[in-house]
Amino acid sequence: MRSIVSRLGLTCSVAGFLYLAYAAAALLSVYACGAFLVVSIGYTIYSSLLHVIFYRHAPPPVRSPHHMTIVSFNLIMAATFAMLSTELHVRGHSRMCFDDSSPPSSLVVSQAVLAMLGSNLVEYYWHRLLHIRALYVRVHKVHHHYKRPQPFDDMYMHPFEGAIYFCILYGPPFVLPMNVHAFILYMVVMGLFGVLDHSGLSFHIPLVYKAQDHAVHHAKVNVNYGFPFVYLDLVHGTFHGEFAGVTFGSTSTNSAHTIDTFTMK
Repeated sequence: MRSIVSRLGLTCSVAGFLYLAYAAAALLSVYACGAFLVVSIGYTIYSSLLHVIFYRHAPPPVRSPHHMTIVSFNLIMAATFAMLSTELHVRGHSRMCFDDSSPPSSLVVSQAVLAMLGSNLVEYYWHRLLHIRALYVRVHKVHHHYKRPQPFDDMYMHPFEGAIYFCILYGPPFVLPMNVHAFILYMVVMGLFGVLDHSGLSFHIPLVYKAQDHAVHHAKVNVNYGFPFVYLDLVHGTFHGEFAGVTFGSTSTNSAHTIDTFTMK
């Protein structure tokens, strides 16, 4: 009897979820629904390709028992943030510009770069705040479970951290005037770099971006807080790595002898 009730409850829950999803889709624009699909499917394909191409012959990594649950939840949350923010843009509740004409390339690039710098500014200090002992132990330590992250590990984080990060990621058009083409460029670059940061792969754009810098952060914990740029790390003396031919601190990704001073472990 209990089994029948349990199955009935599960069936009702699934039916209720599907009904709510249908109702939400009916209320939202096709652009918002499309944003949900682009983020969820695009991320899955991109991360899967990196895994298949570069890790198919590697031994499977030891995963947390909650890995799939946390990653899936955060991916759905990321796609939901994309969907809701897109709907707000379409309804005119942001500073997004939907000009039918093709804007100058210089405008698109400059706005995208400005958005990246703005996100980098907020993300750096938010990341530093997460390394205060109270927040690290309760929230950010989840993300640091993997010392040598691989594809999909970027989504392994506490949902609270994920929610704040997605607010920062999708936030620029609500603060700055931004053409839709510039926002698309911004999101593509941030998405590519975000996955590369946790891929364990070598990728480098001189003076701009280096994927290995974030690998050093996961190994040493209390250095290299910036994403996607390290400029604020250079300003605050928290950068370990090579920049413009100059080596700062240690570039090793061996975590055996490094301890976060905020957490003791």
